[in-house]
Amino acid sequence: PEQFTALHSQALADLSTWTAPNPPQEQMRARMVETLRLDATAMWRHHSRAHFTTSLVVVDADARRVALTLHAKAKRWFQFGGHLENGDATLEAAALREGLEESGLADLRLLPGLRVQHQEPCEVGASGGAAGRRGGGAGGGAYR
Repeated sequence: PEQFTALHSQALADLSTWTAPNPPQEQMRARMVETLRLDATAMWRHHSRAHFTTSLVVVDADARRVALTLHAKAKRWFQFGGHLENGDATLEAAALREGLEESGLADLRLLPGLRVQHQEPCEVGASGGAAGRRGGGAGGGAYR
């Protein structure tokens, strides 16, 4: 959809300038940039081959405890996150929306200057359930 144009531009800019911490992450970053350059619809959940998500980590005020969600299909604990939707103005806004929806916490806020990028594939098993690591997406951060 047209609404994803700005999100596509943000993801492409962020991933193009992000410095990966190691060779495997660099290979993943390069594949993601190539995917975005070839097909802007990869930002949308209905993309046939692959799509991007956003996520966030919710920590308490002391940054000593973290809130997680039990993924229904994978039966594993993950950070909050999910698909981009119409109306998401930025990747951070999408991550915050997902955190509010999934956590039930009404007072989440973005910590200024704290943004972590990580990219991991979400492997889908034959039954349609997530069988591997959760996709981190292109954006998000830590929220309190």
